[in-house]
Amino acid sequence: MNGRLSLVRYWLYWVIPFSVVLLSLYYFRGLGYSLGTGTIRVFNLLIIWPAIATSVKRLHDLNRSGWWFLLNLIPLIGNLFLGFLLCFIPGTKSGNSFE
Repeated sequence: MNGRLSLVRYWLYWVIPFSVVLLSLYYFRGLGYSLGTGTIRVFNLLIIWPAIATSVKRLHDLNRSGWWFLLNLIPLIGNLFLGFLLCFIPGTKSGNSFE
């Protein structure tokens, strides 16, 4: 993926597909299908690299270092702050140091 990852493209590439999969998991669980931890682990392994890559690219669009992604290691506060930053703050209009 080249170029910048704007707010809209971030929602299209990451947040919306993740939400659809998450809602599907809850739907099937509600129907009585057993989703073991193996299924969840496979799902996590499949999405971890795209999640990190799109989040770091979005941070670069905000003119912040990819190291900001490590805010996820702070329980609750870090996750909420980084989620708000990535999902709702528009990127810089001018050039930044990560283009």
